[in-house]
Amino acid sequence: MSIFFVFSDEAGQYQRDRNDKFLRAHPYYCRAAITLDSIDWIRLKPKFYELKKDLLNLEIQQEIKWSYIWSLYKHHQ
Repeated sequence: MSIFFVFSDEAGQYQRDRNDKFLRAHPYYCRAAITLDSIDWIRLKPKFYELKKDLLNLEIQQEIKWSYIWSLYKHHQ
């Protein structure tokens, strides 16, 4: 039997009951997930940790936020 990992994240603001004012201030909410077979994750994990450490200067336990990546992208432009 295979083992799978699911990585899930959201962007935006969520509120169960949304009024017009809330929707004007926060028009978008997105949740996405990726499913990886454990064998693929075992192969990818060392490179992922290496990139976190060498490229982003982050500890393994630190989370990478989309806003970090976007800031780097805008800085390099």
